[in-house]
Amino acid sequence: HTKLCSATLAASAAAAATTCSHDVSRRGVLHTATALASGIVPSAAHADGDEERQKYFLRFPTLFAPLYGESSRRTIKRQLGDRIWALEQNLELGPLETPLRCVVVRLQDGSLWVHAPLAPSREFFELVESCAEECGAPSPGPSPSSAVRHIVVPTYALEHKVFAKDALLRWSDAQLWLSPGQFSFPRRSVSD
Repeated sequence: HTKLCSATLAASAAAAATTCSHDVSRRGVLHTATALASGIVPSAAHADGDEERQKYFLRFPTLFAPLYGESSRRTIKRQLGDRIWALEQNLELGPLETPLRCVVVRLQDGSLWVHAPLAPSREFFELVESCAEECGAPSPGPSPSSAVRHIVVPTYALEHKVFAKDALLRWSDAQLWLSPGQFSFPRRSVSD
């Protein structure tokens, strides 16, 4: 079984490398192989090479890439339970990469609870909103974006709170929940 899985994984990675060899990096092949090995299905945007959906603009200077400005991040979505999903993006700090996770829960009333929103790419927003439609229950509002009713900023760590404003701009009817000890830098309100 292990040899079959290894062969399948190697063949998948090789296929990924040969399908569009002009635009493939070793890192991209490694990400695809790792995702396949762990049972994660990369988003359709990554499979199709559509990087436009993965672009976003970082509004505030940070210590991680990009320090400020435009960048892109691939979002991976996996279902953890009946009404629970994890969305992940990689955070780069110099030569290091670490995954950041957002958890989305569909509540009893059909609304969505979003814990630690990620980089505000169109891909991320669409994957979150798709959770409103996956359970078979009707969406609690006229559009999938109105399903997000709660946004949680769980810690004062910059990487977990820097995208809260973008989430509130996208899901303007959502209520923002903050953990104690939050600060704002520069000293402005998220609603600015």
